[in-house]
Amino acid sequence: MSLAACLSWIVPGSASDPQQARLSPQGASRAAEWDSACSAGRLASPIELTDAASAEFKAVRIPYRPQDLAVLNTGHTIQVNSRPGNYIELDGERFKLLEYHFHRPAGSPGGAKAAAMALRLVHRNAAGALAVLSVNMVEGRANRALDTVWMATPALPGREQHFASIRLDPGSLLPIEPGQFRYAGAITTPQCSGVEAWIEFLQPIELSAEQIRQFITLFPADARPAQGAMLRDR
Repeated sequence: MSLAACLSWIVPGSASDPQQARLSPQGASRAAEWDSACSAGRLASPIELTDAASAEFKAVRIPYRPQDLAVLNTGHTIQVNSRPGNYIELDGERFKLLEYHFHRPAGSPGGAKAAAMALRLVHRNAAGALAVLSVNMVEGRANRALDTVWMATPALPGREQHFASIRLDPGSLLPIEPGQFRYAGAITTPQCSGVEAWIEFLQPIELSAEQIRQFITLFPADARPAQGAMLRDR
């Protein structure tokens, strides 16, 4: 399977030399877990985006609204669990938002310099198929929405912490520009479940150096390395 066969360019942009996201020494032990749990898959994510086939798609509709904040320290990332009501519409089909979580480090669309982190919003339709919105996160200005999530996250892994008094709109974490890549992919944590649609925003969002440091304090490196196109066929 070639990259062009499974990757769709929704809004054009530039491409440059690919660079793989690399694990820090502290997170290197997770590589073996990805290799053992994910090596059989044919739709590995994230991938190095260096080429694409032109195609026209209806824009993904994202009518997110504020919800009570429910945060979980999973032991390898911060996960925000969604309450009923939030969803996306993809090619006329509704996918309910299940949760969103964060990774460090992260690859960037078009093979640009690796972003500091990434946000993944995981959705599922009535048939059980998954759709993921993926947003790269680069160092810059402090992100107020992330401050809300970071401050509510337990320091130790355990049960979900629900804050009825804190309302957060997942849409506040999305880029302003709607440009996207779309391709078939896989969840980037074991068991690397297949995804019907992986939608990668071209524009990143920003977070501060201090917010990155706070995440690293809990999770030194939790992201799966970028997968070359040929690795998706193994």
